[in-house]
Amino acid sequence: MAAYPAFQQHPVWRTAFEELTKVTPSSPLGTYQTHRDGCFVKVLQYRTIPRVECRYETHRNHVDLQYVISGGELIDWETRGNLQPSTPFDVAGDIQFYAPRSPSTVLSLTTRHFAIFFPTDAHRPQVQNGVNDSVFKVVVKIQLDLL
Repeated sequence: MAAYPAFQQHPVWRTAFEELTKVTPSSPLGTYQTHRDGCFVKVLQYRTIPRVECRYETHRNHVDLQYVISGGELIDWETRGNLQPSTPFDVAGDIQFYAPRSPSTVLSLTTRHFAIFFPTDAHRPQVQNGVNDSVFKVVVKIQLDLL
């Protein structure tokens, strides 16, 4: 966090990054509320899989701050407007999935790396990176209108 002082200036980003420091390799999996309304935390662990089995997704009402605690994965990125939806938008889950396509950008997230995805950022997580077979990570979901 010290390397990104601009995030300290906004109270919502400060809260989001503080939440990352609370998760350890022994933290239980699940979804948790933060002390700030409009933000929640998802602690996840899953096996990575071949790219062809993964799906692009976007969220309309939340920004994702994704941070890897251990392991690693590739996350493909593409502008939402360059993709064709493959499912209707799920209002309750704030998620839409898209038809497969080759990525324009591939992010390699391993231990202590993070990425931020806004609603225009389609992202395809869970892609095998050839090194790690699983990832343990935390996703802080930030309600867009707080930013």
